[in-house]
Amino acid sequence: MHYHGLLRYVPKLYEIALYVICGQTIIKQDTMDQSVCGLLDKISHVYTFLIEPHTLKKVTQIKEPLSKISELMPKCVNFIQKYSKIKSFCMSYSHFSFNVFG
Repeated sequence: MHYHGLLRYVPKLYEIALYVICGQTIIKQDTMDQSVCGLLDKISHVYTFLIEPHTLKKVTQIKEPLSKISELMPKCVNFIQKYSKIKSFCMSYSHFSFNVFG
């Protein structure tokens, strides 16, 4: 068997694999970013709903849902704040050189 002929393809296969991994990571990061933006949008809608006059008039009637909202909102906001401080995967690993064979 002639393995030496196959070995010349290893660097190129390695490079292709890294591009695939980086592409998948970028797609996952974008999906997560979109989800967090969606969560922030929903929080904004909830706050807007809560300060509407017809909602304020019914405060005593909707105590239980308001209680659940008041427990959940700080957790959501905390999550978004922590998420926004995290560097993206690509930025946190940009100082590494993947060109091992070059």
